[in-house]
Amino acid sequence: MTYDAQLIFDTHFDHFIMLQYINESDGPTVVYDHDMNVVEKVHPKPGRILLLGGGILHSSTPPLKHNKRIVVNTNFLIEK
Repeated sequence: MTYDAQLIFDTHFDHFIMLQYINESDGPTVVYDHDMNVVEKVHPKPGRILLLGGGILHSSTPPLKHNKRIVVNTNFLIEK
């Protein structure tokens, strides 16, 4: 399986990431711990939502069996 570059951000603000999967596809989102070990693979299903803390390491993988993988990515800032 091929992984896209991990999304690693050194953020100085609290936020959440919401991934909303639009279509049925392969190419899961991979979630890592801080040692870059795979913790979870979330497979795209229409209507599925993945909510992550902004500091959680994750990456996408390209679909191999489907011709597209559509995901809406939304970032929420937490104001104190």
